[in-house]
Formats: sequence, C-alpha cells, structure tokens
Amino acid sequence: MGSGVGQSVVDSLYLNEKYYTIGCDASRNLYATSLCDEFVFMPYVEQSKYANHVLNLCIDYNVDILIPGHDFELLLYSKNIDKFHKKGIKVIVF
Repeated sequence: MGSGVGQSVVDSLYLNEKYYTIGCDASRNLYATSLCDEFVFMPYVEQSKYANHVLNLCIDYNVDILIPGHDFELLLYSKNIDKFHKKGIKVIVF
C-alpha cells in the first residue's frame, strides 16, 4: 500500500466508509496505515511464497476483494488467480 497505486486505492476507499480495509506492506512507516481499519506487516513481494501468504491472509480475514497496490503484484496475482477464485476471493487484475 506504500506505492503510488496502493496509496491511491487506500485514499479512495477511506473516503467511502462502507468498506473495511486491510492495508498490507513490507514497511510500517507509511502515511496510509492510519487510513486503514487494520494494517498487516508483509514480506516483500519478490519473495517466493508471497502469493500464498496473501491468499492465506485473505482467507484468515474473510477478504472478498483483493486490490493489488503494486505493479509486481498484478502479474503474480494473475498467475495465481485460480487459487483466489477457488476461495471466493475476487482479484482486480486485467
């Protein structure tokens, strides 16, 4: 959520109070952490088990929609989209 894309997503969701947001990043020192309902410290996206870590996080928190906040996540989530869909998690990738 610390990237330009992630910050914009968090800002937009914060303005619409009907969503419960869980922000995730490898750094805790971000402006947007205060705009999320909850913050989860994450490994770096380049680590090999990142997609499975995110999937398990989504399952644990009953996440309905996953919005990538970094360019690297787009490809990673699209390659693993079936895993997310099987758990009923919509992933915003094209």
